[in-house]
Amino acid sequence: MVILSILIILILGVLPALLQGSAYPVHKDFAFLARFKAPMIRIIFIAGNRILSFLPRLKFKEEGISVKDETLGNGVKGWMIKPKETWEHGRCILFIHGGGFVYKGAPYHYSYALKYAKSSGCDLFFVDYSMAYNTEYGTPLNDCISAYKELCARYSKVSIVGDSAGGFLALKTALASERKPDRLCLIYPVVDCSMRTASMTAFRDAPLWNSVNNKKMWDYYLKGHKEKSLLDEDFSAFPPTYIEIAQYDCLRDEGKLLAERMTEQGVRVTLRQTNGTMHGYDAVMKSFISKESLRSRIEFLSGNPS
Repeated sequence: MVILSILIILILGVLPALLQGSAYPVHKDFAFLARFKAPMIRIIFIAGNRILSFLPRLKFKEEGISVKDETLGNGVKGWMIKPKETWEHGRCILFIHGGGFVYKGAPYHYSYALKYAKSSGCDLFFVDYSMAYNTEYGTPLNDCISAYKELCARYSKVSIVGDSAGGFLALKTALASERKPDRLCLIYPVVDCSMRTASMTAFRDAPLWNSVNNKKMWDYYLKGHKEKSLLDEDFSAFPPTYIEIAQYDCLRDEGKLLAERMTEQGVRVTLRQTNGTMHGYDAVMKSFISKESLRSRIEFLSGNPS
């Protein structure tokens, strides 16, 4: 089945991308990545998840880090990552990966999780939450809330990191919880189910992720249910929050508007826009732009100014 899944990905996902370029002037570091658009086709992400399910065993290897499979309350699975030199005792990070609510964690997610843990000196739980395409409405969020609740019972301080769809789940987890996270780090987050921003209108064909894909994502997640846009929520009780956005990303403006709303409600917000970038740019971890973003995130998570 894995070999068949690889063939499906190559034929339907990779080969078409190799035949096209990008109309957007992204930085040269991301030129190859900018050929791709995340396929929101059921057969693609089912096949892709068969492959992605095998990757944690290959990627979770770094000196000075221990990783073990762990199941928290309500059967929520994931991986507990512990730096062997932990100086932030009693503190943990809940990492919620992106993927449009339909893709499991990618290799770069695992790599960043290791770096967040090692560089901040905190334990980190990488939650392997349920996918939206084959579960009931609300299941991915309930998994994240359950994981956060149990981590709060174990640790005196819990921060949350979420990228893309994981940013939405991070925000919703914090909103649903009486105890707010110590810090909230959001990387090009999904925010607005109404899709009403200017960048959502402008970037219908942006590389890797665009408003066409975004609409399909919401269809998979909402399953016909109605939700309030997070741009209309009350964040006044929220902790210090870091928001990172990308220049050629349909999600760019909702990230900006989120930062503005939080600031108006008294939240201490760090907003960082990367230029020459598109959604998911930091999958190219060797780029100096990605390295600077990583540095800013780690400084924030460590309690230092970014």
